Amino acid sequence: MSGGVAMFNLLVYSLACIGALVVLAIGAVVLWYIALLVYINRKFRMPKSVREMEELLEQHLEDIDNLDDEYLGEDEEESLVPPMTIHLECSLDPLELTAAEQRAVDWLQRQGFRRCGEFVIEEMGFERVLVLLSSDRRVVAALRWPSPNEPAYVEFCWQLKDGRRGGVSNPPNGTVRLPADAVGKHYPGVLGKTHGLIQRMWKACRKLMEGQDVVPIDSQHVAEFFEEAHRREMQYHIERGGLTEEEIRTVLEAQGATPTRQEINAVQREWQIAIEQHLIDFSPRGLELYYAGEDVLIVYEGSKPNFLLERMRDFFEDITEAGSQEWGELMQSLEELADMLQRFSPREAMARFRPLLSPQFRFTLVDQIKTPVEADLYQLPKADS
Repeated sequence: MSGGVAMFNLLVYSLACIGALVVLAIGAVVLWYIALLVYINRKFRMPKSVREMEELLEQHLEDIDNLDDEYLGEDEEESLVPPMTIHLECSLDPLELTAAEQRAVDWLQRQGFRRCGEFVIEEMGFERVLVLLSSDRRVVAALRWPSPNEPAYVEFCWQLKDGRRGGVSNPPNGTVRLPADAVGKHYPGVLGKTHGLIQRMWKACRKLMEGQDVVPIDSQHVAEFFEEAHRREMQYHIERGGLTEEEIRTVLEAQGATPTRQEINAVQREWQIAIEQHLIDFSPRGLELYYAGEDVLIVYEGSKPNFLLERMRDFFEDITEAGSQEWGELMQSLEELADMLQRFSPREAMARFRPLLSPQFRFTLVDQIKTPVEADLYQLPKADS
């Protein structure tokens, strides 16, 4: 088994709330996406652009399908980064609970919780969710099945009047360590195997809620509650440009794996690409150019300097002949861009760098967006333009 697949096997069931309780979104981000990225990075060369990434995935679909069949569920072969948005749809197939899961539901109902529905999240590999609401409508309890072959884990979630979310959960395996000001707690243990787990979690939930101004939740809108939680969490990561190096290292090292610098860069690069794909949806002009086959660069405050330098290096290599005088001058200009990215924000650095290029190599500002983050969209010229 290759190193990438071994790491994937190690983390395939690892679910983590990456700062979710701090950024006030209980939506769980699946950290085994990291291992899939590491695997692909080791097996194939990393693509140069969003479009090339799509072509690469298509070329190696059989390899990814094999990985998908062994470790993932159906229709997850392209889930290299968690979905930016999710939708909870009512499940048409009744859940078949294990004895331990049924005991947990029965216990919750004795505490005054009532079932609100069974849902499926297609964007997260058809994850199943059973939702219950407390009698005072202040707490949502959820049993979540990240994969068909794994037991459920439990979440208690609530919403504060100031807009924050809080929660108590026992996601499988490792999670990113929560900062001291987090409104929530992670519990180790497995439902049905760890004695008194759900009782301790519920006790911790009530203690955390003491003195908090909690907003009642409408039973008709519990799906929206989870969708908004996930959106907020992903918004947090979009603003920061994806996962930090510390987050990646923390999760992998907690599982006994030591990521290389190349693997960390690969994970962060895929987040940058996924965020670009998400942001371009908010620009009609950007979409028009993209579907016309043009190369569009999106720069926002969360853009990683290494990613921008790589994009520009690839761009220069595409439009000039390696070893030519023009190529040498452009490669040298990257040092100036690197310096600017150290001294200025990504948006300001790219705006300052643009006029330094010769007209035939100068990228064009084609649009600016305000949501979900402020960003500049540039069209990169082609070699024959």
